[in-house]
Amino acid sequence: MQYPESAVLATFAEALEAPYGFERSVKFCERQMLDDRFLMTVHKASLGKNPENTLHALCQQLHAPAEALEIILALLPEADIVHLGFEAESETRLCKLYVEFAATVRAAMENGQIKAPLLVHKALKWGVGKPQRHAVTDYWLNPAKGPGYWLNELSTGGAEKTQVLSSVIQQVLMLAVERVPEEELMCLEVNEPGNPRKSFDLNLYDTDMELGDIRHLLEQLADALQIAPAKVERWLDSNAQQPLGHLSSGIARDGRPFATVYFGIEGR
Repeated sequence: MQYPESAVLATFAEALEAPYGFERSVKFCERQMLDDRFLMTVHKASLGKNPENTLHALCQQLHAPAEALEIILALLPEADIVHLGFEAESETRLCKLYVEFAATVRAAMENGQIKAPLLVHKALKWGVGKPQRHAVTDYWLNPAKGPGYWLNELSTGGAEKTQVLSSVIQQVLMLAVERVPEEELMCLEVNEPGNPRKSFDLNLYDTDMELGDIRHLLEQLADALQIAPAKVERWLDSNAQQPLGHLSSGIARDGRPFATVYFGIEGR
């Protein structure tokens, strides 16, 4: 479905007249499968001579909370990549702005200098028409918290749905490490000060896996979360050959377990 905010973002990206990435995602949570979601990626250089003003104007158009927006824009001089996102939930719509410090992270990884948590992204996410409903999210490359750490966190969560989530992620990881060593998979710690969110983001693009490779696991997860099988099957049938990108999972800001699958990145 086309929403005014997603149209604004699409128009903005096309007007840059520069290449950008487009990635879709689906979020699984209790009794819900949310598939009206996307993330666009642009290089800061494509935003013109004053990228802060360019993004400020865009986010004003999308009614971003002013004070929180300034926190993100203040970091733009240190960043080189910008992500713009949108998602429709059952009762609201969210817009997102991320800044990414890709060059800094790449240099630290090449030099083997990541001994303490390193900030990879900082993001602002806000509700359309409800700017007071917003969160500032930090994404950390934390050498002490790899995939094994997060599997343990989920497996000790207690709730049955969390246990199933842990099992599914463990099986995805087993498939991934058949293709890429675990230590080469980038796993980010995700947190939002002031709410219960505690989650991770695992980058799987280097595995060259497709959604179809984990179809049976996503079906298990959807069943545990009581999501209508027909909707899941339609989505999987349409996207089985799409490249598997990221897997984000853990406890959401509402305190419930979730898993989000990012897939099908394409250049535009």
